[in-house]
Amino acid sequence: MKTVTFQKVALAEPSLLIAHLLNNPGLLATELRLMKLSNSAGEFLVGTDAEKRLHIIEAVHQFDEGLLFRSLSHLQWMMKNSASREKNSAALLFDQSLRPGIMYVLPDCPSDFLEIIPLIEETIPITITRYLYLESELAQGFFFEPLLIKKAVKSVQKTVPPDISFDSLHEQAGLTREEIMKFLS
Repeated sequence: MKTVTFQKVALAEPSLLIAHLLNNPGLLATELRLMKLSNSAGEFLVGTDAEKRLHIIEAVHQFDEGLLFRSLSHLQWMMKNSASREKNSAALLFDQSLRPGIMYVLPDCPSDFLEIIPLIEETIPITITRYLYLESELAQGFFFEPLLIKKAVKSVQKTVPPDISFDSLHEQAGLTREEIMKFLS
């Protein structure tokens, strides 16, 4: 048996990633069906998952600052043009009652971007998958790794227990119950 050593290399031809995802859509989500589309904002993939949720898939060979804006633009374009597209292709049939999502497939993801995602994720489900393009003398291929997005922690407002002794606070501060509650909240 021969051992093959793969090396991480930069993806010279971005169309290889698109072709790989179109041929293996299950890498990103269960029962994902994909199509390649183009609009005035650029080229992207669109698909539906097992729930029939619409997803915009941004498969890029390099992260750039405009990625989020471009994704939202693609999503808006898709939502506006979905009625005419659904008549032409069964692959684009999706459940409009479900919030559409965005899937990012990129070679590297800055930590700042990962910190912003939880702020948006309340309205748009987002997943991020990092890929490596690997080559050897005999073969080449992709390695995919889903990145964990830390969920935004909502601040929980502390409530004053009902059994607190307001009489002693009232005596010490000379405040009414309402004024004390205002300070404690």
